[in-house]
Amino acid sequence: MVLRKIESTVKLQVNVIDRNRVMNKIIVGSVFFFSYFLIMGNKFNNIYVYPSALICFIYIMYTLFNLLKVKRIKINITKQELTMIVALMVYMLFTLVIGLYMGIENKSIYKVYLNNLYIITFIFILVFFKWTDDFSIRFARIFSYILIIMGIMGIFLYIKGIYGINITFTSPFFTTYDENTMMHYFNEVRLQSIFSQKTKYAFYCLTGMFLLKINPYLDVKIRWIGIIILAINVVLTNSMMSLVAMAALIVTFINYKKINKYFRYLIAFATILGASICSLLVLNYTSNIRDLSSWGSRKYIWEGALDLLKQNPYGVIDNWYLYRINTYFQGAHNVFLNEFLDYGIIGGSIFLLVYCLFFYNLFKIDKRTIGFFLATTILFMVDNVYYWEIIPVFWFSYLIIKVFLNSNEELTDVKSVKT
Repeated sequence: MVLRKIESTVKLQVNVIDRNRVMNKIIVGSVFFFSYFLIMGNKFNNIYVYPSALICFIYIMYTLFNLLKVKRIKINITKQELTMIVALMVYMLFTLVIGLYMGIENKSIYKVYLNNLYIITFIFILVFFKWTDDFSIRFARIFSYILIIMGIMGIFLYIKGIYGINITFTSPFFTTYDENTMMHYFNEVRLQSIFSQKTKYAFYCLTGMFLLKINPYLDVKIRWIGIIILAINVVLTNSMMSLVAMAALIVTFINYKKINKYFRYLIAFATILGASICSLLVLNYTSNIRDLSSWGSRKYIWEGALDLLKQNPYGVIDNWYLYRINTYFQGAHNVFLNEFLDYGIIGGSIFLLVYCLFFYNLFKIDKRTIGFFLATTILFMVDNVYYWEIIPVFWFSYLIIKVFLNSNEELTDVKSVKT
């Protein structure tokens, strides 16, 4: 009788653990799905609300609730990742203090809350979530196939004359941007798909290209088909610096050790030539609508941003870069300058440290991540990319890269054992 009670108790505990694991996987899967694919949001009194943020909040609360039941916690992270997490915690605390001190009246505190919510979710998944082999394989395949579908959708929209879609959860639920709308606002036709800006979409596609390249669970042909589809989307964004970033990324795709040295030079020459031709075409097109002598007005923007920083060394935190530089431009068109402007010299320096640790840790995992670093840094240097829907895309990419590359190592080990 006693043994039966013990067995039933053990079975009950096992069932509870299994249910918790399944629920955990569902919530984490939802975090990635709403952050990368079902990108929608609403603006209420200059406060932006995203379903992905709500899912992140649910995941954080669910994880904290489960942690209260556990006596011991086993954490499987490297010392370098622990250093990055500590730096992130300092960054979040500092930005929260700045937000509470200067950002309540202009509602910038909500920007801090949203940013930190995604960062906390990133830390929680990195530290507490257990990636089983079965879940990693399914996640890798489903994620990659949906990425390719997103690229196909972008090309289809462009062919149909729809260059952007704004998805909201209030009426009207869909707002499309045709050629007239694009010419009215930007004086050019550019593809941005479901994102709020073309460079953001280009960053998304470049991130997707890298993730497809390192995914060990996809057939090589499917990988390259997906990469080509996303590369076409980058070209359709009509962003010259995105083409430069893509060229830097593609160059790192080549395994030069397996190629004859003469072919290496040929490939390098072809890549540079192709990137140059594409850049010249875009340059010729944009020269008719922009002042390229000032680097698309970047020279004036950056000079104005530095002057504004000198006047406000402690920052001028605003809700999503509503401040004007030189009385005209929104934001510094440079992610790093934006961080310095928002949170001052100290906050900007902490962000730079976190950024370096982020890519240093990826480089320690696999040297191929240098391509992702180059592409990201190029785009971060020339535009307001790191805000709104791109924040989770940036941070969560670390998690996906780590899963893919660790899985790649495991597959290599299995093959070596078999041989």
